[in-house]
Amino acid sequence: MLAAVSVNCPRDCEALPAPVDVVLADDTVLIPDVVVGRRRDYTERALVGVPVLAVEVISPSSRLIDTELKRARLAGSGCPNYWLVDPYVPSVLCLALRDGAYVTLEKAERDQAVAVTEPFPVTLSPADLVSEY
Repeated sequence: MLAAVSVNCPRDCEALPAPVDVVLADDTVLIPDVVVGRRRDYTERALVGVPVLAVEVISPSSRLIDTELKRARLAGSGCPNYWLVDPYVPSVLCLALRDGAYVTLEKAERDQAVAVTEPFPVTLSPADLVSEY
């Protein structure tokens, strides 16, 4: 997932894999699987402020946290883009913040390709995002 996001990441942003703390408030720190933030918002230890994009790869133990809790916290903080990757389908759900709530921009399963323009142009195929075991 990191490689897919990094390819077209704007120069003023940086995409990093977990573990990177995302400090949304004094009492709210999340660790997305992949985070894209403005370079100026990164410190040596964390991304301080709202990311441009947060990506979660869902696992059975994190499904509720990723799809509900993190989604609500990121929406409440104003994170403009949140993507969910389910490696068990495989699928990708690309969400964008509109009027304080996430709406679906694009979704795809298996070999379908999805093209998004927010937060920057990216074409994804869920099957390409997961490895075969």
